[in-house]
Amino acid sequence: MPESETLQFETTDSVAYVTFNRPAVLNAMNHELRTALTGQLRELNEDDAVRVVVLRGAGRAFCAGQDQKESRQFTAEAAARRIETYVGLFQALRDMNKPVVAGIRGYAVGAGLQVAALADIRIATPEAKFALPELKIGAPAITGSGILWPIIGEANVRRLVLTSDFIDSAEALRLGLVHEVVPDDALEASVKVLSEQLADKPPLAVRLCKEWWREMTAASFAQTAAHAVGAHASSYASGELRAGAAKFLARKSEEPSVGRA
Repeated sequence: MPESETLQFETTDSVAYVTFNRPAVLNAMNHELRTALTGQLRELNEDDAVRVVVLRGAGRAFCAGQDQKESRQFTAEAAARRIETYVGLFQALRDMNKPVVAGIRGYAVGAGLQVAALADIRIATPEAKFALPELKIGAPAITGSGILWPIIGEANVRRLVLTSDFIDSAEALRLGLVHEVVPDDALEASVKVLSEQLADKPPLAVRLCKEWWREMTAASFAQTAAHAVGAHASSYASGELRAGAAKFLARKSEEPSVGRA
């Protein structure tokens, strides 16, 4: 796949480490990063030498969501196309036939939280923060609701979406959103130990499990994806999301232009 400065990739034995590399904006997702990550995941899924994939963020965040500089420039049609690229990314994660581990420090917000939630196992540091605050900028939280619903349940999804509140690692652990919380300086080592354990599992048996998990949730994901495209187009056409993105950037004019959706 074409090289991208937004993504770093390395392998250690049979573990592939994929690092989001936009630290100046807390690894906020733009088109280049979405496209590079989707392509990298598809390649890794076909590489028999890779047994485990690790997702992580450069610098002090996992991923702070959609880059709102990009959102502000969209039309309704472009908004729908953007959601289609997210659906492609999420599907690439769902299609992975090998374990995916997310090592989370800092923010895992909006689209970043959804990427983390699609990993099989999530390890976070105590300072990590999680949120689905799309409504703050006028965006509907469609894919986020669909992805998190089977993980943390209806009541918790409704609370996260409607309040837009951030939760800490302790609460995320209580909800089952993360599997383990470790000290910041132990994150890399903990991810490495877990990944090596997973890499020793028989690959065919792992693939058969993941194929079944994917099949069990295929209908709901397809429904979520179809609804999201129309919902985001409507949101942009109404002007709510464009206005929300502009207000967000105005408030954060002296901070990285990171987003949420």
